[in-house]
Amino acid sequence: MTQLILFTEIENKTCILLAQRINPNKDFYLKLNGPEGKAIHEKNENMDASIYIHPLEESPKHTEPNILGPWHFYKMKDLLKHRNKLVPILEENVELIDGKIKAYDKKF
Repeated sequence: MTQLILFTEIENKTCILLAQRINPNKDFYLKLNGPEGKAIHEKNENMDASIYIHPLEESPKHTEPNILGPWHFYKMKDLLKHRNKLVPILEENVELIDGKIKAYDKKF
Protein backbone atom coordinates (compact mmCIF):
# COMPACT_ATOMS: atom_id res chain seq x y z
CA MET A 1 0.00 0.00 0.00
CA THR A 2 1.14 3.54 -0.72
CA GLN A 3 1.26 6.48 1.67
CA LEU A 4 0.06 9.63 -0.09
CA ILE A 5 1.79 12.84 1.00
CA LEU A 6 0.06 16.06 -0.06
CA PHE A 7 2.21 19.16 0.25
CA THR A 8 2.25 22.85 -0.55
CA GLU A 9 4.26 25.94 0.29
CA ILE A 10 2.92 28.49 2.73
CA GLU A 11 5.00 31.62 3.37
CA ASN A 12 8.00 29.91 1.70
CA LYS A 13 7.78 26.93 4.05
CA THR A 14 7.03 23.38 2.92
CA CYS A 15 3.87 22.11 4.61
CA ILE A 16 2.15 18.75 4.42
CA LEU A 17 -1.51 18.03 4.98
CA LEU A 18 -2.26 15.80 7.96
CA ALA A 19 -5.16 14.99 10.27
CA GLN A 20 -5.06 13.79 13.86
CA ARG A 21 -6.42 10.33 14.66
CA ILE A 22 -9.28 11.01 17.08
CA ASN A 23 -10.76 7.59 17.87
CA PRO A 24 -9.41 6.34 21.22
CA ASN A 25 -10.42 2.79 20.25
CA LYS A 26 -8.20 2.75 17.14
CA ASP A 27 -4.43 2.36 16.86
CA PHE A 28 -2.26 5.48 17.04
CA TYR A 29 -4.78 7.64 18.88
CA LEU A 30 -3.82 11.36 18.67
CA LYS A 31 -1.05 10.73 16.11
CA LEU A 32 -0.95 12.71 12.85
CA ASN A 33 -1.84 10.74 9.72
CA GLY A 34 -1.87 11.48 5.99
CA PRO A 35 -4.71 10.79 3.55
CA GLU A 36 -5.17 7.46 1.79
CA GLY A 37 -2.40 5.51 3.40
CA LYS A 38 -1.51 3.26 6.23
CA ALA A 39 -0.04 3.92 9.63
CA ILE A 40 2.66 1.22 9.68
CA HIS A 41 4.70 -0.54 7.04
CA GLU A 42 5.67 -4.14 6.71
CA LYS A 43 9.15 -5.35 7.58
CA ASN A 44 11.49 -5.16 4.56
CA GLU A 45 9.00 -3.00 2.63
CA ASN A 46 10.71 -0.55 0.28
CA MET A 47 9.56 2.78 1.67
CA ASP A 48 11.09 4.76 -1.19
CA ALA A 49 8.68 3.06 -3.58
CA SER A 50 5.65 3.28 -1.32
CA ILE A 51 5.60 7.02 -0.57
CA TYR A 52 3.83 9.06 -3.23
CA ILE A 53 4.57 12.79 -3.13
CA HIS A 54 1.98 15.06 -4.74
CA PRO A 55 1.45 18.82 -4.69
CA LEU A 56 -1.84 19.80 -3.12
CA GLU A 57 -4.48 20.86 -5.60
CA GLU A 58 -7.51 20.51 -3.35
CA SER A 59 -8.07 19.31 0.19
CA PRO A 60 -9.19 15.71 0.62
CA LYS A 61 -12.79 15.02 1.50
CA HIS A 62 -13.37 14.20 5.16
CA THR A 63 -14.13 10.53 4.56
CA GLU A 64 -13.37 9.10 8.01
CA PRO A 65 -14.84 11.59 10.51
CA ASN A 66 -15.02 8.90 13.20
CA ILE A 67 -11.26 8.21 12.86
CA LEU A 68 -9.60 11.43 11.67
CA GLY A 69 -10.08 15.00 12.81
CA PRO A 70 -9.96 18.03 10.49
CA TRP A 71 -7.12 18.44 7.99
CA HIS A 72 -4.38 20.96 8.84
CA PHE A 73 -1.11 22.00 7.28
CA TYR A 74 2.01 21.22 9.31
CA LYS A 75 5.41 22.73 8.53
CA MET A 76 7.94 20.09 7.55
CA LYS A 77 10.49 21.82 9.78
CA ASP A 78 8.25 21.26 12.82
CA LEU A 79 7.49 17.64 11.87
CA LEU A 80 11.21 16.88 11.67
CA LYS A 81 11.58 18.16 15.25
CA HIS A 82 8.43 16.52 16.62
CA ARG A 83 8.32 13.26 14.69
CA ASN A 84 6.90 11.41 17.71
CA LYS A 85 3.52 13.03 16.93
CA LEU A 86 3.31 11.15 13.60
CA VAL A 87 1.94 7.68 12.85
CA PRO A 88 4.83 5.18 12.61
CA ILE A 89 5.16 5.11 8.81
CA LEU A 90 5.58 8.90 8.72
CA GLU A 91 7.70 9.06 11.87
CA GLU A 92 10.18 6.53 10.50
CA ASN A 93 10.36 8.17 7.07
CA VAL A 94 10.02 11.90 7.67
CA GLU A 95 13.53 12.59 6.28
CA LEU A 96 12.78 10.52 3.17
CA ILE A 97 9.55 12.48 2.67
CA ASP A 98 11.37 15.78 3.14
CA GLY A 99 14.00 14.75 0.59
CA LYS A 100 11.38 13.64 -1.95
CA ILE A 101 9.54 16.97 -1.64
CA LYS A 102 12.80 18.91 -2.09
CA ALA A 103 13.66 16.81 -5.16
CA TYR A 104 10.17 17.40 -6.56
CA ASP A 105 10.51 21.15 -6.02
CA LYS A 106 13.82 21.20 -7.90
CA LYS A 107 12.23 19.47 -10.90
CA PHE A 108 9.34 21.90 -11.13
